[in-house]
Amino acid sequence: MGKKKPEAPRLPKEQLEKVESQVRELNPGLLKKLDPKQKEELLTTISYYSFSGPLPHPSLLEEYGNHIENAPERLMRMAEKEQNHTHAMERIAIPAAYRETRIGQVFALL
Repeated sequence: MGKKKPEAPRLPKEQLEKVESQVRELNPGLLKKLDPKQKEELLTTISYYSFSGPLPHPSLLEEYGNHIENAPERLMRMAEKEQNHTHAMERIAIPAAYRETRIGQVFALL
């Protein structure tokens, strides 16, 4: 029939506690209504969807790998290429900006 809901990744206790304190600040009574399993699922879901970074959460990388052959390796390679490109552009842009500033200062003296 329906597809099985993917299981949310288990998060470290410290991360769950951090998210829990943030939820308590926003809505102090919310977590009191939940049993421990529901509470952990809610906190994990909140944390899961708020993950940010240059690459997907490791559990998402694994999930990509389950559906697309070599997806984690391809995503890592893509991130590495993008980082190399960014560094190459910065090696050009930073000295150019410095020269431009210097030329402006020289012409300001004239």
